[in-house]
Amino acid sequence: MEKWFENSEIAPILLFNECDGIFGSRKTIGHSTVDQTENSIQNIILQELEVFNGVLIATTKLDQEFGLSFFP
Repeated sequence: MEKWFENSEIAPILLFNECDGIFGSRKTIGHSTVDQTENSIQNIILQELEVFNGVLIATTKLDQEFGLSFFP
């Protein structure tokens, strides 16, 4: 993501609508390669957001999916 915004004069804004799929609980790893792939994608997105220098807006209706790190 950094390469897209490195020459920008203003801070980028990312909107994640229905963000529970990305920021919610990870799936239990079993025998499903789909679950493993989803967890890997989620990890990559979260790692990129750690160094993201901009504004993140996340929307959801499922606040039960989030842990105490989001709602202390």
